[in-house]
Parts: sequence; C-alpha cells; structure tokens
Amino acid sequence: MSGFDRSAFRGASPSRAKAQMKKNEEVTQYQGGNSDKKRRVYNNLVKGKNYMRFFPIHPGTIEEIGFDKSSNIYPRTTHFLDTLVKYQKNGEDVEEIQRRQHLCSKVHGGTPKSLIDEYISFTHKVAYDEMQDQDAIKNFLAPLKNWQTGIMGKTRWVAYTKKYSDKKKEEFTRGVSMLPVSVINKMNELSAGDDDMEDVIETDIFSDPDTGLLTIITSDPEAGKNDPMKYYQVAPDYKSGPDVLTDDDLQWLSEQEPLNKMYINIYKRKDFLNALDALKMFDEKHDLGIFSYDAFLDIVEEISEYYSEGEENENSEKRQSPEERVPETKKETPLKRNVTPPVEDSDLPFDKTFEEMSLDELKGYIRRNKLQIRVLPSYTKEQVAQFIQEEEEIIQKEKEESEEVPKEETPTRVGRSSRLSNLADGLED
Repeated sequence: MSGFDRSAFRGASPSRAKAQMKKNEEVTQYQGGNSDKKRRVYNNLVKGKNYMRFFPIHPGTIEEIGFDKSSNIYPRTTHFLDTLVKYQKNGEDVEEIQRRQHLCSKVHGGTPKSLIDEYISFTHKVAYDEMQDQDAIKNFLAPLKNWQTGIMGKTRWVAYTKKYSDKKKEEFTRGVSMLPVSVINKMNELSAGDDDMEDVIETDIFSDPDTGLLTIITSDPEAGKNDPMKYYQVAPDYKSGPDVLTDDDLQWLSEQEPLNKMYINIYKRKDFLNALDALKMFDEKHDLGIFSYDAFLDIVEEISEYYSEGEENENSEKRQSPEERVPETKKETPLKRNVTPPVEDSDLPFDKTFEEMSLDELKGYIRRNKLQIRVLPSYTKEQVAQFIQEEEEIIQKEKEESEEVPKEETPTRVGRSSRLSNLADGLED
C-alpha cells in the first residue's frame, strides 16, 4: 500500500506492561479471519501450538492518553455469577438464569471499591470473625472459591493479534486474543526492556511493527495437571527473524476500536444493579446471609453512590485514581445484623418492607435470620409477614431487657457462628 504512514505505529513498552500488571493486581486483589468493527473475531488459544503475531499500540490510544500511558494489552477482570437474563423468543418475553460474566468496577470503572470484591471480602470477615472451627470456615467459603462455580475474580489480558494457522504463515486471522496472566508474565520476562519508567523508547520484542517476532504459545493441559507453570509455554521465533506487519495489517488495526475504549471507564450503573441482583441470588442460594448485615448494606449504599442516574463514567466526581486515594482509618466494630429490613425509599432491590416482600423472600428472610418460625403450606404471605414482625418484636424486647442487666449477669445468646450450619427446625422451602 504505497504512501501508507507507518510512523504512527509504535511497539509497546515492557516496563509499562509490567507496571500495568502490578497496578491491576493491586486493584483486584484476586488472581480471567479478517475482521471489521461490527464483527469481532477472537483468536483464542487452543491445545497445541498457537502462532501469534502481536499488534503494536493502537494509534488512537496514543493520541488519546499518550504513549507513556498506552499499552497494546489491557486487563479484563470478571466474576462469573448466575444472573437473571430477560429476552424475547418467538415474540414472547423469556426469563431464565444463566451464568454470566460481571466486570470488576475497580478495573473497568475506576471506582475505589467493587461490589463483588467487597462481598467476597465481607464474607471472609464473617467467616473468620464468627466461626472457630476450620472446617466450618472452609465450608462457608466454599461457594465463593469453587474453581468451577465460584465467584472469585479472574483476569485475562486482551490484545489485538494476527494468528497464523501454522508456522508457514500461509493463512491467518486478525482479531482479539484473551491471554492468561502466566502468558503475559512470560512475555514480559522475555522482553529485553529496561524497568526504568523514564525510558519510553524501549520496545518489547513482540509488538514492534517492523522488528517484532512471531510468538509460539503452546497449550499443554496434560503437563499443566502436574505443574501449572507448564500449562502454557511461550517461545519467540528468533530463528525466523522479524515478522514484519504489512501496511494492510496496520490499516486493519487503525480501523479497529482502541482497546482502552473497550476496557477503561466502561462500567455503568446498570452493571452495578445487575451485579447486585446476581449477588442477592447467590447469597440466597447458598444461605450466607451477608445482606442481613448493616455493615455490608452500608458498603452497598456507598458503592451505589458512585453511579447516579444518567451518570457518564468519564465525568464522575466521586471516583479517584489510585494515586489520589487516601486510605481511611476506621475503628473495627463488631458485625451486626439488621433487626428489620430498611424501609427508606431507594431503588435498591433489598429495600423492601415485609408487606412488599413475596412469600419466597419472606421465607428467605426467616432462613437468613434464623427466626423460630415454621411456615406451613396453608399460611398466606400476610400471615407470614405478621409472624415475622411479632418475632422481631420479641427479639428486640429480649435485647432491651438484657441490656438492663449488669454486664457480668448478661445472659449469653446463641451466636450466629453456631447457627450458620443449622437451619431452623421445620422450615419449608
């Protein structure tokens, strides 16, 4: 392609990539054919050898945020949760539960806190503060940590790549690749760059448009069973020399959406509400009762304030960059559950009075709070709501009377830690 300006394309900085990975680890705390803009092609890693040529930094990214802050890879951190999905099928509205990915708002929205991360942290706090038995703690946290059905965050690194069908480079597809952390770590180790962030000229050995090498990523699940470090192996093709990107390749890249626009400041209020609804279902399914704690509801309310109605992420005044955040020093206070659900006006799903709750929600409230109420099939929703109110009044009265007794004579009540594994006798789902 005669006259094409190649000067706008520059290889990535390995020191910047390392700094970006370190930043992402600090934020998450947990360690997921030819194309056009309308149809995105994914160059996924498959078992065996994968022949990948990494594209340089998108010129639009450099223009928008500057080369010293730009990268040719970006993190995509997600949590998997069962989610209520609504759609139309054959002209009819359909609702079903599907396992969906939820983005981490700290990575993709720049928020100081992320709802799902805070839920995970709070659940750990409940377990270790209120349980003594290690098996009980392990069982309580198991739904979060299960490698197949758990909700811990997973990070995958995203890059534009040119993937060849084999080493002969006769056929290829251009698209997006999702790469595990281990692959990016190995690529950074292999790059001959200086760790000095002032050195913005240095370029990795993979992404320079003229001198970048073909990268062979070998996926070996069998070897990974015995040694996770051997699941993926990365080897630059030094022998063949540089794999020069054509003008057509660079023209294709310039027509794609910059990765920073796809993965930075994209988290909206609807994403928060979807995550909140999915967490409530998860909490109810596993009978964890985290939403019954005032301290956790305070956190939810705080995070909700990040996203006002109609807010544009780029203009949020409530968010802070990691450099601007000042750690808060808070006095540790004992965890305390709600006596009654919140009644103030709010658009959050958990803010309902007993009268507004469905029968299933009332049963869930009884289970979470371990109320001594047996729900018979003949009971109406109104009767169950009345029974809960009466039971809560008795509990509150007992609490007030116990507070009048001198401390040394205060009767010991059965704590939550001894009741987590035992549902109230007679409860019917």
